[in-house]
Amino acid sequence: MRRTELLQKFKEGAIFLQEVSFYSTKFFQYASFHAATFDDKSETLFLETEFKGEVDFSYSLLKGYVVFEGKFGKPVFVGKDAFLNFQNARLENTERVRFKNVRLRPNWFVNMDSRKLIFHDVDWENANGNFKTTREGLQLLQRREITGRPHRLLAITCRQLAVNTEENNHFEQASNFRRMAMELSLLGKKLISIWLCR
Repeated sequence: MRRTELLQKFKEGAIFLQEVSFYSTKFFQYASFHAATFDDKSETLFLETEFKGEVDFSYSLLKGYVVFEGKFGKPVFVGKDAFLNFQNARLENTERVRFKNVRLRPNWFVNMDSRKLIFHDVDWENANGNFKTTREGLQLLQRREITGRPHRLLAITCRQLAVNTEENNHFEQASNFRRMAMELSLLGKKLISIWLCR
């Protein structure tokens, strides 16, 4: 099938209609799927792909499968500048968004509902539950210039990830996410009290 039949370009974003595989593809900088539509019959596979910069799915509509799968020693999101942006994406069937053998950070899932995403053998960075890594996650979020109250948004995300991991019997990771959410809530209260005292 010709590429033009699989991927149609419109001003608001690409439309993925069937299977598209980015097998062993390397993205060295920004990769944009912003405002793209992934049809319910589509399968977009990032298999052993390397992303070294932002991967932008913001404002996308995901009805089909979107799969990120690495293997040992190839974690898909590589280096300190790699991050995933699903902000304001609409996922019609969250179970179709899957991550397997990849490296992820909780702050990548801010402003979306991560409770039903599929995480299989994921290495979570900045998610060990201690205050230092929680603060680092918040700083990364602030560098991305997320509007609103970043500590509150990240706390919501951590609670959603805790629900996800609990439902999949990963209780230690769920505990770490709950501890991070609690620390972020306490940090938010401190920030509000400092602001009110000025």
